[in-house]
Amino acid sequence: MMTVLITGASSGIGTGLAKSFAADGHLVIACGRDASRLAALQQLSPNISVRLFDMTDRDACRQALTGCFADLIILCAGTCEYLDHGQVDAALVERVMATNFLGPVNCLAALQTQLEAGDRVVLVSSMAHWLPFPRAEAYGASKAALSWFANSLRLDWESKGVAVTVVSPGFVDTPADAQKRLRHARPGERGSGGGGDPPRSGEGQKPHRLPHRLQPGPAAAGQPAIGYPAPAVAQDGALMNIAIIGSGIAGLTCAWRLAGHHQVTLFEAGATPGGHTATVDVATPQGTWAIDTGFIVYNDRTYPRFMGLLSELGIGGQKTQMSFSVHNPASGLEYNGHSLTSLFAQRRNLLKPAFWGLLSEIVRFNRLAKLALTEALDPGATLESFLARHRFSPFFARHYILPMGRPSGRRRCRRCAASRCRCFCASLKTTVCWIFAIARNGTWCPAVPGNTSAPCSPGSAIAWTCGSTRRVQQVERHPAGVILRLASGEAHFDQVIFACHSAQALAMLAAPSDAEREVLGDIGWQRNEVVLHSDPRWLPERQRAWASWNYRLSDGDLARACVTYNMNILQGLPAGAPPVLRHSEPGRASGRSLCLGSASSMSIRCLTRKAGRPSCGAKRLTASSGAGTAGPTGTTAFHEDGVRSALDVVQGIAAAEDN
Repeated sequence: MMTVLITGASSGIGTGLAKSFAADGHLVIACGRDASRLAALQQLSPNISVRLFDMTDRDACRQALTGCFADLIILCAGTCEYLDHGQVDAALVERVMATNFLGPVNCLAALQTQLEAGDRVVLVSSMAHWLPFPRAEAYGASKAALSWFANSLRLDWESKGVAVTVVSPGFVDTPADAQKRLRHARPGERGSGGGGDPPRSGEGQKPHRLPHRLQPGPAAAGQPAIGYPAPAVAQDGALMNIAIIGSGIAGLTCAWRLAGHHQVTLFEAGATPGGHTATVDVATPQGTWAIDTGFIVYNDRTYPRFMGLLSELGIGGQKTQMSFSVHNPASGLEYNGHSLTSLFAQRRNLLKPAFWGLLSEIVRFNRLAKLALTEALDPGATLESFLARHRFSPFFARHYILPMGRPSGRRRCRRCAASRCRCFCASLKTTVCWIFAIARNGTWCPAVPGNTSAPCSPGSAIAWTCGSTRRVQQVERHPAGVILRLASGEAHFDQVIFACHSAQALAMLAAPSDAEREVLGDIGWQRNEVVLHSDPRWLPERQRAWASWNYRLSDGDLARACVTYNMNILQGLPAGAPPVLRHSEPGRASGRSLCLGSASSMSIRCLTRKAGRPSCGAKRLTASSGAGTAGPTGTTAFHEDGVRSALDVVQGIAAAEDN
């Protein structure tokens, strides 16, 4: 469930979005200046609350929005007034600019200190900022200013994890657009409740055909989300021959975006494409299930680009439960933070002061961790120093911090304390639901097994080749292009995109620059071995403490602590099904008789003290001669980072073409 703040909710697009989000079970904060319409809207659903203010009044805006926290902010309030033919009315232009441009700026200024990593801001502009219309000088200029402001803000806020999106619709069936029939607009007409009668429906409407690159892609059926942009479509001009090395999420996204505009060849050293997609068919008396042992879950809060890609590919999702348990066999302590009942699954903990102290420290740490993501924390500060400075107990570190860091698979226990505090906190927000829902992580969905490699399905415009004989051994860059040295020969391309692991890219580059050595060398990787089994002994003793992620301590040997993933919960297997468990230490998993699938192996990023720097450096590498880099270079190293970096590379290629 999200909290959605919508301006302009008293009519048009704002009203429609408020109704839709509320109907889907989200909490809606409807903002506007028409008290009667907002009151009527509030009566439609208990999920809707209202804020009455004029966003052109900076003080009123700040007073109304201070302390207002939202996961998604949609700024769609606006107005439209038309100039008399050939006359410039400065007062009219000022009124329109105040509502359409300065109003959203006032809202963002009031909300900016309350935004946190993973929040999203959508500003509703208009196609009028691309195409000039008669008498719409004020309206078009205000929307152009809003679009430019939002696109620049997107770059500045990306570093703190807040996504900014601009949406530019055409004519929409709303009261405001009924008065925007520009060819028949009369002098003095105003939108958004202004004076003047709108023309009759359909009167004088002349469609404007836009270039294909401006056409929006289809949104997922039944979802109120803004549609993801369509893939690049071939236009006039020479096509480039582009090689993409690696078929994980970054490589597939690059290929999907570029295939309609260039000739793309995807190179994968493994037997199949898909990166961390590793699906195992498990046969049980109840049937055969496809269980994904690699990429498992994503959510609607911190994976907006990844969800947009799935929507574009027609891949749906379903809700799942994200819960987390800790079990210490030595002391017998176990708890599951999903609910109050599971938190006290071990009833004697109700009477244990040490357990209540643990819960108190959890709440305090979660609050401080959120502040660490927004305040000027020393970028090099380690988690160990952070815990010491705030006087957290060893019992808390052992029974909460180490377990919370381990499910991502991105740090061994001995590395956890040395990891950067900011990176640790950011990765937790993307990994699991913090106890007591402190992080507001939204709705989680399991991955659809086998679909991560959908862009490489037969019939797509991507040529892909897999296997050791097509492994890229070296990449040479020349003024005329790049040469890929393969085990079976060589291949020539105009550009190459490295969508593989950073260490592999560095090893392949024939003459890496100092910047490439610095950035690619800063990212560490570790092997992660997984196996499926059905041995419940790796879960907590009490079934009500079973969770999606189950952390098992090993007394006296932190290196032997492990995590077991309960796929019955994560993938919604039917009741009565035998346990299907994903284990990350095959050598210590159950006997052969309980094994459901052979172990798979994949490399994952380590979030160590050097983490956090590569995300900035990778953008510099995108502009390198003949080569771009894409992959999980952000602070979390998850699929959202892979999609984001891929889109950055594609955007860089498009910008180079425009220049």
